[in-house]
Amino acid sequence: KDISFEIKPGTKNAIVGPTAGGKTQIFNLIAGLQEPTDGEILMDSENIKNIDVNNFYSQVALVFQDSVIFNTSVKENILFNAEASDETLEKAIETSELKEFIAAQDKGVNTIITERGSSLSGGQKQRLTLARALAINPKVLLLDDFTARVDIKTEKSIINNLDKNYPELTLLSITQKIESIKDYDQILLIMEGELIAKGTHKELLEESFEYKQIFNSQQTTE
Repeated sequence: KDISFEIKPGTKNAIVGPTAGGKTQIFNLIAGLQEPTDGEILMDSENIKNIDVNNFYSQVALVFQDSVIFNTSVKENILFNAEASDETLEKAIETSELKEFIAAQDKGVNTIITERGSSLSGGQKQRLTLARALAINPKVLLLDDFTARVDIKTEKSIINNLDKNYPELTLLSITQKIESIKDYDQILLIMEGELIAKGTHKELLEESFEYKQIFNSQQTTE
């Protein structure tokens, strides 16, 4: 409902809020998976509707809540539709905190994954799809509820890796957990389809009662 905000290049941004508040819908709109009923979504001042689809998805990488894993090797799962050098593949694996998992497999990156990744944990699947997203060297990375499958310690390691290995990347993370995004450049609070507040974690604690309430409730349950 009348939502408007700007994401600056090279910054880390998060959309937080309760379940069914509209966070994933915003993810789908920005990702070009859903068209707005009103208004427009611009990327570098260009309406995303006018950007060539292949060009758009060579710059914008998506990691969904539910990971799609194929019955093929770890390497082929990561490269999927990307033509990447060994260096690019290694960087994607390291950033996604997959090195230890791959090293433990008999055939390393050539290990075959079972149908739908049934032999993998939820976190391993999520990190595998993150590596797949990074293999295209995107300019923009969209994460939809990444913390639902990955613990906060691993997520913080991944964010640190992203800062180090992809310093110019623009990040947008959809999440319910505030703890992992406290140091982000911009946090947007969405409730019932409306933008309630935006700012840094510190600013929102001071200025938004709703944000402070959500943060405090999460502190008492962790």
